[in-house]
Amino acid sequence: MQKGKFIVLEGIDKSGTTTQTQLLGSYLLDKSKSYSVFLTREPTMDTLEGRMLRDVIFKSNTDPYEDRNLITYMFLKDRIYHNEVINKHLNQGYPVVSDRYKYSTIAYQAAQGCDLQGLIDIQKDFLVPDLVFFLNIKAEDASKRPETDQHKETFDKASIEFHKKLHANYLAIYNILKDKEPIILIDASRSIEEVFEDIKKEVDKIL
Repeated sequence: MQKGKFIVLEGIDKSGTTTQTQLLGSYLLDKSKSYSVFLTREPTMDTLEGRMLRDVIFKSNTDPYEDRNLITYMFLKDRIYHNEVINKHLNQGYPVVSDRYKYSTIAYQAAQGCDLQGLIDIQKDFLVPDLVFFLNIKAEDASKRPETDQHKETFDKASIEFHKKLHANYLAIYNILKDKEPIILIDASRSIEEVFEDIKKEVDKIL
C-alpha cells in the first residue's frame, strides 16, 4: 500500500486555513473513490493538553502574551500524540489534511516572546509534511474580514501589532525552512476560489 500524503494549511488569524482545509478535504474525496481522507486540526481535542489549550485560546480575558512557555509545552505534548494519529492514517494510505501544525507554534509563540529558531529546533523530530501552504495575507487586510465564531479566540483579540508579528514570523519561517521543507506561499488576499485553485494545482502534483 502506498503511503498517504500529509498536507498542512497555515497562516495568521482569518487567513482562511479552516475554509481551505474543508475545501481540500472535499476535493480529495471527489478526486478518488479508492481512499478516504483524514481531516484534522491543532490543537486536538484528544489529549488533556489539547483540551486545555482550547480552553486557554477561547478565554476572552486572556492576555496573548501570558504563559508562553506553558502554552508551548502543551502544544508539543499534544503534537506528540497528533503525530501518532497522522502516521497511522498515512500508513493506511489516507491523505491527511491538517488545519495548522508545528508552524503555528513557531509563529504564535515567537510572537509571544519565545525564540523563533529555538521553536524550530525543538520540533525537528516531528513529521515533515509532504506539502505546506502558508496562506499569506497582511494583518491589516485580514483584520477587515468578517468576524465569525471561529475567529473569537484569544489571539484574535490581540492588537494589530501582535498580528503583524505573526505575519512577519510566518515569512521568517518560510525563509528559514523553504529549502528544507516543501512550503509554498499562497496569496490569501484574493477570493476563496482563487486561493483554492492555486492549492489544487500544487496538490495535484503530489497525488
